[in-house]
Amino acid sequence: MRFLKSNLFNILFATFVTLLFLLYVFNKGEIFGRALAN
Repeated sequence: MRFLKSNLFNILFATFVTLLFLLYVFNKGEIFGRALAN
């Protein structure tokens, strides 16, 4: 049970980090695109 809970937490954490990373890359790309447009 402890292993399952730990595994679930790891999956949730990995998903959260991935989402944060994607959001960061998207925002950086948007800013870069705006700089190019200007």
